[in-house]
Amino acid sequence: MEKVLMRILYITQFFNPEPSFKGLKFAKDMQKYGHEFEVLTGFPNYPEGKIYTGYKLKPYQHEVLEGIAVHRVWLYPDHSGSVLKRIANYVSFFITALIAGLFLIRKFDAIHVAATPLNVGLVGVILGKIFNKPVLSDIQDIWPDSLAATGMLKNPKTLKFISYFCNWSYRNSKKITVISKGFRDLLVQRGVPENKIEVIYNWSGLEGVVPTGNHQLKYVENTFNVTFAGNMGKAQDLANVISVAKLLSKTHPEIIFNFIGDGVEKQEIMNLVAKEKLKNVIFYDRVTSSEVINYLEQSDCLLISLKKDPLFEITVPSKTQAYLSLGKPVISTVLGNAADLIRKADAGYIVEPADPHQLAEVIIKMSVLSKADLAQKGLNAKEFYIKNLSRQASLSKFSNTFNTMKD
Repeated sequence: MEKVLMRILYITQFFNPEPSFKGLKFAKDMQKYGHEFEVLTGFPNYPEGKIYTGYKLKPYQHEVLEGIAVHRVWLYPDHSGSVLKRIANYVSFFITALIAGLFLIRKFDAIHVAATPLNVGLVGVILGKIFNKPVLSDIQDIWPDSLAATGMLKNPKTLKFISYFCNWSYRNSKKITVISKGFRDLLVQRGVPENKIEVIYNWSGLEGVVPTGNHQLKYVENTFNVTFAGNMGKAQDLANVISVAKLLSKTHPEIIFNFIGDGVEKQEIMNLVAKEKLKNVIFYDRVTSSEVINYLEQSDCLLISLKKDPLFEITVPSKTQAYLSLGKPVISTVLGNAADLIRKADAGYIVEPADPHQLAEVIIKMSVLSKADLAQKGLNAKEFYIKNLSRQASLSKFSNTFNTMKD
Protein backbone atom coordinates (compact mmCIF):
# COMPACT_ATOMS: atom_id res chain seq x y z
CA MET A 1 0.00 0.00 0.00
CA GLU A 2 1.37 3.41 -0.99
CA LYS A 3 2.22 5.84 1.78
CA VAL A 4 -0.31 8.62 2.32
CA LEU A 5 1.36 12.02 1.91
CA MET A 6 -1.24 14.08 3.79
CA ARG A 7 -4.54 13.23 5.48
CA ILE A 8 -6.78 16.18 4.65
CA LEU A 9 -10.24 17.22 5.82
CA TYR A 10 -11.89 19.21 3.04
CA ILE A 11 -14.57 21.58 4.36
CA THR A 12 -17.03 23.01 1.86
CA GLN A 13 -20.70 23.95 2.10
CA PHE A 14 -21.41 22.75 -1.45
CA PHE A 15 -20.53 19.28 -2.67
CA ASN A 16 -21.86 16.58 -4.99
CA PRO A 17 -24.54 16.02 -6.07
CA GLU A 18 -24.74 19.82 -6.00
CA PRO A 19 -22.96 21.60 -8.85
CA SER A 20 -19.65 22.43 -7.17
CA PHE A 21 -16.36 23.28 -8.81
CA LYS A 22 -13.97 21.54 -6.44
CA GLY A 23 -16.28 18.65 -5.73
CA LEU A 24 -16.01 14.90 -5.86
CA LYS A 25 -13.67 14.77 -8.84
CA PHE A 26 -11.25 17.16 -7.12
CA ALA A 27 -11.19 14.98 -3.99
CA LYS A 28 -10.57 11.86 -6.11
CA ASP A 29 -7.79 13.62 -8.02
CA MET A 30 -6.05 14.60 -4.80
CA GLN A 31 -6.17 10.97 -3.71
CA LYS A 32 -4.42 10.07 -6.97
CA TYR A 33 -1.64 12.44 -5.90
CA GLY A 34 -1.26 10.43 -2.70
CA HIS A 35 -3.37 12.49 -0.29
CA GLU A 36 -6.18 10.97 1.78
CA PHE A 37 -9.26 13.15 1.43
CA GLU A 38 -12.49 13.25 3.43
CA VAL A 39 -15.21 15.87 3.08
CA LEU A 40 -17.27 17.81 5.64
CA THR A 41 -20.27 19.44 3.95
CA GLY A 42 -24.00 20.13 4.17
CA PHE A 43 -27.05 18.40 2.75
CA PRO A 44 -27.38 19.17 -0.96
CA ASN A 45 -29.86 21.99 -1.68
CA TYR A 46 -28.13 24.37 -4.12
CA PRO A 47 -29.29 26.18 -6.25
CA GLU A 48 -33.03 25.91 -5.51
CA GLY A 49 -32.81 25.76 -1.72
CA LYS A 50 -34.60 22.40 -1.64
CA ILE A 51 -33.10 19.18 -0.29
CA TYR A 52 -32.24 16.85 -3.16
CA THR A 53 -34.26 13.72 -3.80
CA GLY A 54 -32.69 10.78 -2.00
CA TYR A 55 -31.60 12.87 0.98
CA LYS A 56 -33.46 13.65 4.19
CA LEU A 57 -32.44 16.58 6.36
CA LYS A 58 -31.02 15.26 9.65
CA PRO A 59 -28.32 16.26 12.18
CA TYR A 60 -25.61 14.10 10.59
CA GLN A 61 -25.12 11.59 7.80
CA HIS A 62 -22.06 9.66 6.67
CA GLU A 63 -21.80 8.31 3.15
CA VAL A 64 -19.11 7.17 0.75
CA LEU A 65 -19.17 8.58 -2.78
CA GLU A 66 -16.88 6.79 -5.23
CA GLY A 67 -14.40 5.99 -2.47
CA ILE A 68 -14.53 9.42 -0.80
CA ALA A 69 -15.89 9.60 2.76
CA VAL A 70 -18.44 12.42 3.05
CA HIS A 71 -19.74 13.78 6.36
CA ARG A 72 -22.97 15.78 5.97
CA VAL A 73 -24.39 18.08 8.64
CA TRP A 74 -27.73 19.85 9.05
CA LEU A 75 -28.22 23.33 7.65
CA TYR A 76 -31.09 25.66 6.89
CA PRO A 77 -31.68 25.13 3.16
CA ASP A 78 -32.13 28.38 1.26
CA HIS A 79 -30.72 30.17 -1.76
CA SER A 80 -33.37 32.83 -2.25
CA GLY A 81 -32.90 36.56 -2.46
CA SER A 82 -33.83 36.98 1.20
CA VAL A 83 -30.86 38.30 3.19
CA LEU A 84 -32.18 36.90 6.47
CA LYS A 85 -32.73 33.43 5.02
CA ARG A 86 -29.30 33.40 3.41
CA ILE A 87 -27.75 34.41 6.73
CA ALA A 88 -29.64 31.54 8.39
CA ASN A 89 -28.22 29.21 5.73
CA TYR A 90 -24.65 30.35 6.37
CA VAL A 91 -24.87 30.49 10.18
CA SER A 92 -26.54 27.09 10.50
CA PHE A 93 -23.79 25.39 8.51
CA PHE A 94 -21.11 27.22 10.50
CA ILE A 95 -22.52 25.89 13.78
CA THR A 96 -23.14 22.30 12.75
CA ALA A 97 -19.93 21.94 10.73
CA LEU A 98 -17.89 23.31 13.63
CA ILE A 99 -19.48 20.83 16.05
CA ALA A 100 -18.92 17.90 13.69
CA GLY A 101 -15.37 19.04 13.02
CA LEU A 102 -14.54 18.84 16.72
CA PHE A 103 -15.10 15.08 16.54
CA LEU A 104 -13.53 14.50 13.11
CA ILE A 105 -10.38 16.60 12.94
CA ARG A 106 -8.02 14.59 15.15
CA LYS A 107 -7.27 11.97 12.47
CA PHE A 108 -6.19 14.53 9.86
CA ASP A 109 -2.86 16.23 9.17
CA ALA A 110 -4.32 19.38 7.61
CA ILE A 111 -7.49 21.22 6.72
CA HIS A 112 -8.39 22.38 3.23
CA VAL A 113 -11.24 24.84 3.40
CA ALA A 114 -13.35 26.49 0.73
CA ALA A 115 -12.83 29.79 2.50
CA THR A 116 -15.70 31.63 0.86
CA PRO A 117 -18.35 32.09 2.00
CA LEU A 118 -16.76 33.25 5.27
CA ASN A 119 -18.78 30.87 7.46
CA VAL A 120 -16.94 27.93 5.90
CA GLY A 121 -13.53 29.60 6.18
CA LEU A 122 -14.06 30.31 9.85
CA VAL A 123 -14.94 26.68 10.58
CA GLY A 124 -11.62 25.54 9.13
CA VAL A 125 -9.50 28.19 10.79
CA ILE A 126 -11.13 27.76 14.22
CA LEU A 127 -10.60 23.99 14.06
CA GLY A 128 -7.02 24.61 12.96
CA LYS A 129 -6.39 26.89 15.95
CA ILE A 130 -7.97 24.49 18.45
CA PHE A 131 -6.14 21.39 17.24
CA ASN A 132 -2.97 23.01 15.87
CA LYS A 133 -3.61 21.82 12.31
CA PRO A 134 -2.30 23.75 9.29
CA VAL A 135 -5.04 25.30 7.16
CA LEU A 136 -5.08 25.90 3.40
CA SER A 137 -7.75 28.51 2.65
CA ASP A 138 -8.97 28.48 -0.95
CA ILE A 139 -10.29 31.93 -1.86
CA GLN A 140 -12.77 31.94 -4.73
CA ASP A 141 -14.46 35.21 -3.76
CA ILE A 142 -13.10 38.23 -1.88
CA TRP A 143 -15.37 38.96 1.09
CA PRO A 144 -16.83 41.38 2.03
CA ASP A 145 -16.17 43.08 -1.31
CA SER A 146 -18.30 40.60 -3.25
CA LEU A 147 -21.22 41.07 -0.82
CA ALA A 148 -21.21 44.80 -1.43
CA ALA A 149 -20.72 44.38 -5.19
CA THR A 150 -23.73 42.09 -5.55
CA GLY A 151 -25.92 44.18 -3.23
CA MET A 152 -26.34 41.33 -0.76
CA LEU A 153 -25.14 43.59 2.08
CA LYS A 154 -24.75 47.35 2.13
CA ASN A 155 -24.48 48.32 5.79
CA PRO A 156 -20.92 49.70 6.33
CA LYS A 157 -20.72 48.48 9.94
CA THR A 158 -21.76 44.96 8.97
CA LEU A 159 -19.27 44.90 6.11
CA LYS A 160 -16.52 46.11 8.45
CA PHE A 161 -17.45 43.39 10.95
CA ILE A 162 -17.19 40.70 8.26
CA SER A 163 -13.92 42.18 7.00
CA TYR A 164 -12.39 41.80 10.46
CA PHE A 165 -13.11 38.08 10.53
CA CYS A 166 -11.92 37.62 6.94
CA ASN A 167 -8.57 39.20 7.82
CA TRP A 168 -8.38 37.07 10.98
CA SER A 169 -8.90 33.90 8.95
CA TYR A 170 -6.18 34.96 6.48
CA ARG A 171 -3.70 35.57 9.31
CA ASN A 172 -4.39 32.15 10.76
CA SER A 173 -4.15 30.19 7.50
CA LYS A 174 -0.77 28.62 6.76
CA LYS A 175 -1.39 28.84 3.02
CA ILE A 176 -3.89 30.73 0.87
CA THR A 177 -4.74 29.91 -2.74
CA VAL A 178 -6.38 32.52 -4.96
CA ILE A 179 -7.78 32.34 -8.47
CA SER A 180 -6.17 35.47 -9.92
CA LYS A 181 -3.17 37.76 -9.63
CA GLY A 182 -5.58 40.55 -8.71
CA PHE A 183 -6.77 38.63 -5.66
CA ARG A 184 -3.17 38.09 -4.59
CA ASP A 185 -2.33 41.78 -4.94
CA LEU A 186 -5.41 42.81 -2.95
CA LEU A 187 -4.62 40.43 -0.09
CA VAL A 188 -1.02 41.68 0.00
CA GLN A 189 -2.37 45.23 0.28
CA ARG A 190 -4.40 44.04 3.28
CA GLY A 191 -1.33 42.74 5.05
CA VAL A 192 -1.20 39.08 4.01
CA PRO A 193 2.43 37.98 3.43
CA GLU A 194 2.97 37.34 -0.28
CA ASN A 195 4.90 34.11 0.39
CA LYS A 196 1.75 32.68 1.98
CA ILE A 197 -0.29 33.14 -1.22
CA GLU A 198 -0.34 30.86 -4.27
CA VAL A 199 -2.09 31.86 -7.52
CA ILE A 200 -3.79 28.73 -8.88
CA TYR A 201 -6.18 29.43 -11.72
CA ASN A 202 -9.43 27.50 -11.76
CA TRP A 203 -9.64 25.02 -14.59
CA SER A 204 -12.74 24.48 -16.68
CA GLY A 205 -15.50 22.52 -15.00
CA LEU A 206 -16.27 21.14 -18.46
CA GLU A 207 -12.82 19.69 -19.00
CA GLY A 208 -13.10 15.97 -19.60
CA VAL A 209 -16.91 16.02 -19.45
CA VAL A 210 -18.50 13.83 -22.11
CA PRO A 211 -21.58 15.46 -23.73
CA THR A 212 -24.83 13.62 -23.09
CA GLY A 213 -28.39 14.05 -24.26
CA ASN A 214 -29.52 15.77 -27.40
CA HIS A 215 -30.19 19.33 -26.31
CA GLN A 216 -30.57 21.65 -29.27
CA LEU A 217 -30.70 25.42 -29.58
CA LYS A 218 -34.07 26.54 -30.84
CA TYR A 219 -32.69 28.32 -33.91
CA VAL A 220 -29.52 27.18 -35.68
CA GLU A 221 -30.17 27.79 -39.39
CA ASN A 222 -29.27 31.20 -40.81
CA THR A 223 -28.69 32.61 -37.33
CA PHE A 224 -25.80 33.83 -35.18
CA ASN A 225 -26.20 32.39 -31.70
CA VAL A 226 -24.84 34.32 -28.71
CA THR A 227 -25.11 32.16 -25.61
CA PHE A 228 -24.90 32.90 -21.89
CA ALA A 229 -24.87 29.85 -19.61
CA GLY A 230 -24.85 29.77 -15.83
CA ASN A 231 -26.14 31.63 -12.81
CA MET A 232 -28.53 34.49 -13.49
CA GLY A 233 -28.00 36.71 -10.46
CA LYS A 234 -27.62 40.38 -9.70
CA ALA A 235 -23.90 40.40 -10.46
CA GLN A 236 -24.41 39.18 -14.04
CA ASP A 237 -26.23 42.37 -15.11
CA LEU A 238 -28.27 40.50 -17.69
CA ALA A 239 -30.66 43.41 -18.06
CA ASN A 240 -27.83 45.03 -19.99
CA VAL A 241 -27.77 42.08 -22.39
CA ILE A 242 -31.54 42.33 -22.84
CA SER A 243 -31.04 45.99 -23.78
CA VAL A 244 -28.63 44.80 -26.48
CA ALA A 245 -31.15 42.26 -27.70
CA LYS A 246 -33.73 45.03 -27.96
CA LEU A 247 -31.31 47.21 -29.96
CA LEU A 248 -30.63 44.39 -32.43
CA SER A 249 -34.10 42.90 -32.60
CA LYS A 250 -35.11 44.83 -35.70
CA THR A 251 -31.79 45.60 -37.41
CA HIS A 252 -30.20 42.16 -36.93
CA PRO A 253 -32.97 39.62 -36.31
CA GLU A 254 -30.55 36.82 -37.25
CA ILE A 255 -28.66 37.37 -33.98
CA ILE A 256 -30.23 35.20 -31.28
CA PHE A 257 -29.53 35.48 -27.55
CA ASN A 258 -29.71 32.22 -25.60
CA PHE A 259 -29.85 32.11 -21.80
CA ILE A 260 -29.24 28.71 -20.19
CA GLY A 261 -29.55 28.19 -16.45
CA ASP A 262 -31.31 29.56 -13.42
CA GLY A 263 -30.92 32.12 -10.66
CA VAL A 264 -32.67 34.74 -8.53
CA GLU A 265 -32.88 37.22 -11.43
CA LYS A 266 -34.10 34.84 -14.12
CA GLN A 267 -37.80 35.55 -13.69
CA GLU A 268 -37.22 39.29 -13.72
CA ILE A 269 -35.24 39.00 -16.95
CA MET A 270 -37.93 36.82 -18.49
CA ASN A 271 -40.54 39.40 -17.50
CA LEU A 272 -38.47 42.13 -19.16
CA VAL A 273 -38.25 40.11 -22.39
CA ALA A 274 -42.01 39.52 -22.34
CA LYS A 275 -42.67 43.21 -21.72
CA GLU A 276 -40.50 44.20 -24.70
CA LYS A 277 -42.00 41.36 -26.80
CA LEU A 278 -38.54 40.28 -27.93
CA LYS A 279 -38.44 37.31 -30.31
CA ASN A 280 -34.63 37.07 -30.40
CA VAL A 281 -34.20 35.96 -26.76
CA ILE A 282 -34.62 32.29 -25.81
CA PHE A 283 -34.52 30.82 -22.30
CA TYR A 284 -33.55 27.26 -21.44
CA ASP A 285 -33.80 25.40 -18.14
CA ARG A 286 -30.75 24.58 -16.06
CA VAL A 287 -29.09 21.39 -17.27
CA THR A 288 -26.12 19.30 -16.17
CA SER A 289 -22.56 20.08 -17.25
CA SER A 290 -22.59 17.19 -19.69
CA GLU A 291 -25.82 18.47 -21.24
CA VAL A 292 -24.92 22.16 -21.48
CA ILE A 293 -21.98 21.33 -23.76
CA ASN A 294 -24.45 20.52 -26.54
CA TYR A 295 -25.85 24.05 -26.38
CA LEU A 296 -22.45 25.70 -26.16
CA GLU A 297 -20.95 23.79 -29.07
CA GLN A 298 -23.86 24.84 -31.30
CA SER A 299 -23.30 28.49 -30.39
CA ASP A 300 -21.33 30.89 -32.56
CA CYS A 301 -19.93 32.85 -29.63
CA LEU A 302 -20.19 32.66 -25.85
CA LEU A 303 -20.93 35.59 -23.58
CA ILE A 304 -19.45 36.47 -20.18
CA SER A 305 -21.40 39.23 -18.44
CA LEU A 306 -20.80 40.96 -15.09
CA LYS A 307 -21.80 44.36 -13.77
CA LYS A 308 -19.22 47.14 -13.53
CA ASP A 309 -17.37 46.84 -10.24
CA PRO A 310 -13.67 47.08 -9.28
CA LEU A 311 -13.93 43.68 -7.58
CA PHE A 312 -14.75 41.93 -10.85
CA GLU A 313 -11.63 43.39 -12.46
CA ILE A 314 -9.43 41.31 -10.15
CA THR A 315 -11.31 38.05 -10.53
CA VAL A 316 -11.56 35.48 -13.30
CA PRO A 317 -15.14 34.20 -13.67
CA SER A 318 -15.28 30.43 -14.11
CA LYS A 319 -16.98 30.94 -17.46
CA THR A 320 -13.68 32.27 -18.80
CA GLN A 321 -11.93 28.91 -18.46
CA ALA A 322 -15.02 26.93 -19.43
CA TYR A 323 -15.57 28.85 -22.64
CA LEU A 324 -11.87 28.83 -23.60
CA SER A 325 -11.63 25.08 -22.97
CA LEU A 326 -14.42 24.45 -25.48
CA GLY A 327 -12.59 26.32 -28.20
CA LYS A 328 -15.31 28.90 -28.86
CA PRO A 329 -15.00 32.65 -29.54
CA VAL A 330 -15.74 34.77 -26.47
CA ILE A 331 -17.24 38.19 -25.83
CA SER A 332 -16.78 39.50 -22.29
CA THR A 333 -17.89 42.55 -20.32
CA VAL A 334 -15.36 41.74 -17.58
CA LEU A 335 -12.27 43.94 -17.47
CA GLY A 336 -8.98 43.34 -15.67
CA ASN A 337 -7.56 39.85 -15.03
CA ALA A 338 -10.17 37.96 -17.05
CA ALA A 339 -9.82 40.35 -19.97
CA ASP A 340 -6.05 39.83 -19.92
CA LEU A 341 -6.48 36.08 -20.40
CA ILE A 342 -8.90 36.50 -23.32
CA ARG A 343 -6.61 39.06 -24.98
CA LYS A 344 -3.53 36.86 -24.53
CA ALA A 345 -5.46 33.98 -26.05
CA ASP A 346 -6.71 36.17 -28.93
CA ALA A 347 -10.01 34.40 -28.41
CA GLY A 348 -12.49 37.24 -28.73
CA TYR A 349 -13.42 40.76 -27.69
CA ILE A 350 -13.65 42.78 -24.47
CA VAL A 351 -16.46 45.29 -23.94
CA GLU A 352 -17.00 47.93 -21.27
CA PRO A 353 -19.57 46.76 -18.70
CA ALA A 354 -23.03 48.34 -18.74
CA ASP A 355 -22.58 49.72 -22.27
CA PRO A 356 -25.29 48.10 -24.42
CA HIS A 357 -24.40 50.09 -27.53
CA GLN A 358 -20.75 49.01 -27.49
CA LEU A 359 -21.75 45.42 -26.76
CA ALA A 360 -24.19 45.50 -29.66
CA GLU A 361 -21.45 46.78 -31.99
CA VAL A 362 -19.02 44.07 -30.92
CA ILE A 363 -21.60 41.31 -31.35
CA ILE A 364 -22.30 42.57 -34.86
CA LYS A 365 -18.55 42.66 -35.51
CA MET A 366 -18.25 39.05 -34.38
CA SER A 367 -21.29 37.98 -36.39
CA VAL A 368 -19.83 39.16 -39.72
CA LEU A 369 -16.50 37.36 -39.31
CA SER A 370 -15.90 34.55 -41.76
CA LYS A 371 -16.27 30.97 -40.59
CA ALA A 372 -12.50 30.62 -40.89
CA ASP A 373 -11.87 33.63 -38.64
CA LEU A 374 -14.37 32.39 -36.06
CA ALA A 375 -12.77 28.96 -36.13
CA GLN A 376 -9.31 30.50 -35.64
CA LYS A 377 -10.44 32.39 -32.55
CA GLY A 378 -11.86 29.16 -31.20
CA LEU A 379 -8.59 27.36 -31.89
CA ASN A 380 -6.66 30.16 -30.18
CA ALA A 381 -8.90 29.77 -27.13
CA LYS A 382 -8.35 26.01 -26.91
CA GLU A 383 -4.58 26.18 -27.31
CA PHE A 384 -4.21 28.92 -24.70
CA TYR A 385 -6.34 26.97 -22.24
CA ILE A 386 -4.32 23.78 -22.60
CA LYS A 387 -1.02 25.62 -22.10
CA ASN A 388 -1.98 27.88 -19.22
CA LEU A 389 -5.23 26.95 -17.46
CA SER A 390 -5.62 23.18 -17.64
CA ARG A 391 -6.76 20.99 -14.78
CA GLN A 392 -3.52 19.01 -14.69
CA ALA A 393 -1.37 22.08 -14.13
CA SER A 394 -3.58 23.38 -11.32
CA LEU A 395 -3.92 20.02 -9.56
CA SER A 396 -0.15 19.64 -9.52
CA LYS A 397 0.14 23.06 -7.88
CA PHE A 398 -2.43 22.12 -5.22
CA SER A 399 -0.62 18.89 -4.41
CA ASN A 400 2.69 20.71 -4.12
CA THR A 401 1.09 23.30 -1.84
CA PHE A 402 -0.25 20.58 0.46
CA ASN A 403 3.23 19.05 0.62
CA THR A 404 4.72 22.37 1.79
CA MET A 405 2.32 22.37 4.77
CA LYS A 406 4.02 19.38 6.42
CA ASP A 407 6.62 21.47 8.22
